[in-house]
Amino acid sequence: MHIPELDWDHVHNRVAEFNSSGAPYYLAEVTLHQAFSHGLTSRTVPLCVMAVNSFWTTNVEKEANALNDVCKRTVSALAEIKRQLKRVRSVSVPADPPGLSVIIAVARRLLPPFLRAPNGKRINYSFAAKFLHWTRPSLFPIVDKFSAKTINHCVGRGTIWIPNVSTTSTTEQCMHSYENAIKFYNKSLGQLDDSQLAALVHHDFEPQPRGFRNKNTAVRILDKWLWMEQKRRQS
Repeated sequence: MHIPELDWDHVHNRVAEFNSSGAPYYLAEVTLHQAFSHGLTSRTVPLCVMAVNSFWTTNVEKEANALNDVCKRTVSALAEIKRQLKRVRSVSVPADPPGLSVIIAVARRLLPPFLRAPNGKRINYSFAAKFLHWTRPSLFPIVDKFSAKTINHCVGRGTIWIPNVSTTSTTEQCMHSYENAIKFYNKSLGQLDDSQLAALVHHDFEPQPRGFRNKNTAVRILDKWLWMEQKRRQS
């Protein structure tokens, strides 16, 4: 995957725009920080699931009982989820090739259970990617129709796949797309050295409204640029 050199000043400007937008963009992010601040437990899973679905509009509820099914499946899989997350506790994006391989391997284990409710038919790729992101914001990217379109604009159509109402979705399609998204984030953020990554985090933090500031990962910050870029392109 060839990724052109990103205009990082432009990225900074779009991130500042996101953070100064107020509701719904920035305040929704604040809510997700709070929802996941205590980690995943049997008591916090419903809050985390509902926060991702409601505040980031993933529409899991369009299938009857799907939200309840996702909560139950997540709680029953907590031990495995935590075991997999421990495998990547010392890794962050951008990662070296061995680290990237571990991130992809863990993503391939964790993403599929969130794609479909146990008794459901609808594949919830956007929900799965967003939920997985908040379990480890330094590693796993968000994929939705806005970020996917911006990535494909950068690297070529079809690199990142996302389902729509007229397509048949499969778990493998989602996993292949998500692996490409991880590689895009890793290569893009790999354009920055440590001091530039620190500056990116600083540029994200400063424009946030006082009293609501959160320190975000580089992965989270890059998603803001991807999202805002497509939002402006469509306006």
